[in-house]
Amino acid sequence: MVGVGGWAASLLRRAMIATAALALVALLSACASDPVHMRTGAKCCADAERQPHWLVAVIEPAAPAIGQVIGRISWRSGYLSEPAIQARIVASLQPLDLVFVSSKGRLSGHTIPGLFQHAAIYLGTERELRALGMWSHPSVMPHRDAIRRGAIFIEADMKGVHLSPPSVVLNTDRAVTLRPRIATPGWRQRAVATLFDELGKRFDFNFDAGRSDRLFCVELACRAMPELRLSRNMAYGRETIIPDRAVYEAARGHPRLRFVDYVAGDGRGVRRPGRETLRDDVAGIWPG
Repeated sequence: MVGVGGWAASLLRRAMIATAALALVALLSACASDPVHMRTGAKCCADAERQPHWLVAVIEPAAPAIGQVIGRISWRSGYLSEPAIQARIVASLQPLDLVFVSSKGRLSGHTIPGLFQHAAIYLGTERELRALGMWSHPSVMPHRDAIRRGAIFIEADMKGVHLSPPSVVLNTDRAVTLRPRIATPGWRQRAVATLFDELGKRFDFNFDAGRSDRLFCVELACRAMPELRLSRNMAYGRETIIPDRAVYEAARGHPRLRFVDYVAGDGRGVRRPGRETLRDDVAGIWPG
């Protein structure tokens, strides 16, 4: 039987965990809002501070630990998890395409703000990397076997920056492909080399685009391709990059990021809506 002192200590620990979890959800949902449709001309993610600053400050030290817990909670597979669906998506990709995903079968899909919570970057197959002249690059060579086994994406998540196969990246409900439009000579090779050089770096659970020792998903893309000049938001004294804003701006016609494809699944099947539907879907998450 637990004594009064032990019971009190246990209760205190539970209260502290609950408070920390609540604060983390508040931090991750900092720019979330009621699902009302955006008014014409409104800016996606413009209001990025939804919680008091003191509450966000409480979570800072515990964010990595609690983020690891939230990132592991999943109650179903993604609606795009069938290999045939994923193969069709991959078939349309080119190296350095950004794939934004929405996973509402995971707890992180309900705590990280917006419709799209994550992005991965398609690196390409052996054949495609050879065509880019990168297969024998010193940064790529140590990872040849993994690429041959199908790890053709790079992403930054709670595991850090690592390679992933389509079965992991596309185990999701929605996937949007955006293609960089950058004319700088040699940018593809520089971008691929930078991405491989970032492998092993830790994940930034505070989503701070101003620090270089840790990276979150969209920040990884910006590190490799600064020419994209993705819009940034200020939230709680730090600069961050909101995935929904990048998707929304591409759907409206971003000068350096072209909309390629939108695949959305639900319990009834999978469809391929167009760019306008994508714009409306993202806009519906944010206030007018």
